Amino acid sequence: MKKPLSHLSRTGPLILVLAVCLTAVCLLDAAPAAANKRRGIPAQTYTPAHDSLGFLSLDAPWVLAPYSLDVFFGVNFALAPMRLEFTDDLSDEDARALRFSTAFDFQTTLGLTRWMQLTLRMPFYRLGPGPAFSLDRPWGFTANDPLTTMRNNTPTSVPGDPELFLKMKAFSAGGFSAGLGLGVTLPFGVEEVFAGDEGVTLKPTLLLGWQGTRLAVLANAGYLWREEHRIGRPTDDAVTMLAAGPEVHTGLGARFQVFRKVAVMMAVNKYFALSDAEGTDAPVEALAGVAWSPTPDLTVTFFGGTDGGMNEEYGRGSPLRVGAALVWTASERTVERVVGDKDGDGVKDDVDQCPDLPEDFDKFEDEDGCPDPDNDQDGIADDKDRCPNEPEDEDGFEDQDGCPDLDNDGDGVPDAQDRCPNEKGDPRFEGCAIPDRDKDGIPDNKDQCPDEPGEESLAGCPDVGIRVNVSDGKVVPPGKIEFVKDKADLTPGSLPILLELANQIKASPQLRLIRIEVHVEAGGKEAKNVQLSNARAGAIRAFLVSKGVSPVRVQGVGYGSKFPIRPNTTPENRAANNRVDFILVHQ
Repeated sequence: MKKPLSHLSRTGPLILVLAVCLTAVCLLDAAPAAANKRRGIPAQTYTPAHDSLGFLSLDAPWVLAPYSLDVFFGVNFALAPMRLEFTDDLSDEDARALRFSTAFDFQTTLGLTRWMQLTLRMPFYRLGPGPAFSLDRPWGFTANDPLTTMRNNTPTSVPGDPELFLKMKAFSAGGFSAGLGLGVTLPFGVEEVFAGDEGVTLKPTLLLGWQGTRLAVLANAGYLWREEHRIGRPTDDAVTMLAAGPEVHTGLGARFQVFRKVAVMMAVNKYFALSDAEGTDAPVEALAGVAWSPTPDLTVTFFGGTDGGMNEEYGRGSPLRVGAALVWTASERTVERVVGDKDGDGVKDDVDQCPDLPEDFDKFEDEDGCPDPDNDQDGIADDKDRCPNEPEDEDGFEDQDGCPDLDNDGDGVPDAQDRCPNEKGDPRFEGCAIPDRDKDGIPDNKDQCPDEPGEESLAGCPDVGIRVNVSDGKVVPPGKIEFVKDKADLTPGSLPILLELANQIKASPQLRLIRIEVHVEAGGKEAKNVQLSNARAGAIRAFLVSKGVSPVRVQGVGYGSKFPIRPNTTPENRAANNRVDFILVHQ
């Protein structure tokens, strides 16, 4: 039988990563050092998220499922995205190198493995050149541009720098996840109109995210590597109007699912210049938007943003940005092919080597669809094999009865498969004893702290000096927990008691599940009593969870006045019936 090509699925992503990095290095080496492009600073500061898992300009640390595909189209309009001051006496309008910029982003993302994906983004721009490109302005770019092709025809529809973005998921713990991204842009944009960089850029990015039931929070921090360059004044190249170099890009945002198909989001992005050259800028922009998902695989987003009051009066940025995006996600789909079984032997025709001959009724493990004189393939013909469906192991060839040898240690694992044949063990560990990593004498399958030596009474966890008082199957709190009359609000005196109880529970990992039972005194309608007791149980549980107790270790329930411990005849008895019990469910 041929071996499966699973090794290719494991090594393929690694080869792809190496190829991307090698391509980037080659392009860096091949970049012309003396190109002298004077305006190689992209005006666009907004880059859309590279897949449907992120939002606005922020990338999520999660990745698409293997072989899933994201197809994205986005458009955004930015007013005055590049502002340069050409002379001291020019108006604000004259200082605009670009009056507007409309960006069209096309990108596709492919899930490679459970922890890696690759994105290709292709931007295109429709630009409105400002006074800097006017032939009538002797101080402008066009009048002083040595490129004669630019003098009479300033381009307005141009491509941007294409980008390859490789994302890898690092780890997840609870709702928190982290990942890494690597973006590589190629200098194909028209830098003369601020639509591209001078050379290849690299941008490694740290991706952080937290996902709750309806709220998601993302944070990005990336380092943009590029060569330092500057834009000189057209009439005096010694004067720097804008400079650029390596930068740190940061972003923080949140997304809230308002309804099943509607979510709102916001994000803030900030650039920090690492170059101390004169004229460097540090753009910042705030964005907000709403996303609508009419189907699970289709999302439409509308957003807007501004840098108003946050940026300098020169450089990159936009007082107004509006845009929309459409993203479609396709998951891997497989079609089941129906295969027949002509000879009815239970072996499908596509693997049956004898499709017209039924296999022996007592076939063993070959399942090739052909009759066999030695079904268990132990070298002993079935007519002489006392155990025709059980292969003799190698050590049992002395008797030649066709049956496997005895199980010497009686652990249910045949000696031929038992890694510890003379020591009773567990079948899950090939006949060897269950491991005990911390050597505390408590097997790992019963040890709640398998990497820390502990005590058997604490389910294998160490004694950290804090013990929960347990009596008659109940956890006894260090004081009485009380509520405001007829409300689910805890009294101030109950808070320190619950805080101490939370610390005790956290320090006692052997207590796996505690049920908070709340009872109230009789009186009024029982439905309201049950509702009040349930609310009080929820308030106690919420407080314990807020202080670090794992939500899976505590549950709350209210019983109303169904189970009094004393007759409701005196104030003292009614006060006793208003009680909270912490039942130890699982240890």
